Amino acid sequence: MTTVDLIRVNMTAHETRAVLFVNKKIHALHVQRHNRQALQGIYKGRVRRLLPALNAAFIDIGRSRLAFLSQKDARVPLRVHDEILVQVSKESLGQKGMRLTMAYHLIGRYLILTPHVPALRCSQKIRDATLRERLMASLTVSAPHGMILRTAAVNATPALLQAEQKQLENTWQTVFAAAQTAAVGTQLYSELPLALRCLRDMAADTTTYIEVDHAQTYQQMREYAARVAPFLVDRIIYYDGKLPLFDLDNVESAWTAALQRSVCLPGGGHVVFDQTEAMVTIDVNTGATPAKRVPKQNQALMTNLAAVAVIAREVQLRNLGGIIVIDFIDMQDATTRDTVLHALHAALREDSAYTEISELTRLGLVQMTRKRTRESLQNVLCETCPTCERRGVIKSIPTVAYEAIRAVQRAAASLAWQGLRLCVAPEVAAFLDQYEADLAGKLSEQLQKPVKWQADARYAREKYDVLPL
Repeated sequence: MTTVDLIRVNMTAHETRAVLFVNKKIHALHVQRHNRQALQGIYKGRVRRLLPALNAAFIDIGRSRLAFLSQKDARVPLRVHDEILVQVSKESLGQKGMRLTMAYHLIGRYLILTPHVPALRCSQKIRDATLRERLMASLTVSAPHGMILRTAAVNATPALLQAEQKQLENTWQTVFAAAQTAAVGTQLYSELPLALRCLRDMAADTTTYIEVDHAQTYQQMREYAARVAPFLVDRIIYYDGKLPLFDLDNVESAWTAALQRSVCLPGGGHVVFDQTEAMVTIDVNTGATPAKRVPKQNQALMTNLAAVAVIAREVQLRNLGGIIVIDFIDMQDATTRDTVLHALHAALREDSAYTEISELTRLGLVQMTRKRTRESLQNVLCETCPTCERRGVIKSIPTVAYEAIRAVQRAAASLAWQGLRLCVAPEVAAFLDQYEADLAGKLSEQLQKPVKWQADARYAREKYDVLPL
């Protein structure tokens, strides 16, 4: 299991960022915009529409877009206008709205409370049978609630476990009682802010210190640690140095690099990461000048093994989740393919998110799934390009120019204007001036009305308008 050495938390009025170090190397990057942090939680909702074909429903939780609830995530049959208690399981992504569940859970540092699932369970990462039995003997659960012992419970005393159990049960009772009279759209429980989640979910016994550059957050973190993990209190340090906190150890550069599409491999070659709503594709490419005197098959193996290490690191840094398809360099030999696949399994073994990897095909493709625990860095920090609108390419200048000319011809046929003026981007106007200088005259003669084009710096390449002259 990965153990975090150091955590740094940077906070401004608009966002909180955190970076985790493992073995003195940047391991994970987290960001939370303050206007979005309250979205996750438990809400009073109302069933607005049933989708029998999908065995699901759309739920109103007071947001601008209805949220989606699958029947398999509901504890009871649903009817339109029913008022129900729901929890956000996935935030909205692209055109997809929030996903909800009625399998509620409240997370603590050592325990997860599971209302309506009356069982005591233990994290699968705790493999020692004797240890599992000892931990489970520390707690007593009674219907209708259950508990899951988290991995951090390994180092917790029975008193800490029991105190957290009581706190989680009290929180649930408060939420459930409030739900009885709350209006639809009321948020009854919200997830912890990122700074406190660093202490709850990421800090370990091996974490040497946690630096934070915001005085009020520093106090909040110490108070929270005193309740749930007293051993961490003295490891929380207020940073007031002259340099920005994330300028240390090139953290700021790591944020920029994690948004780049391509990552270079140390021995030549590169790995390209592309995200879509449906999946993530990762393409491994050889360098332009492969190593001399190295057989082609060995070169493919060397590049693919180097890519495995980069992929394992980057999926965690970028928090890539869902379906991931990796296109390795073709390997004809079965033994070579097995070597790469085993290396990928080993590299992802320490990933805190659950991953499942398929067999490597003869074409060099691997399909894997990685549990999406939070939005990817790209989705949080970036927005759709207004020019290409996620296509990743834009039309060439000649394509736009001739498309605009056809728009002029259509306008002339349908509008009774005395003349037509074509407004285009400067680069498109320059192309028309250089390569189609006599086209305006030909169009004017053909349409029997004056036609002119003009450059407008306010226009992006693909934007154009046909206006009356």
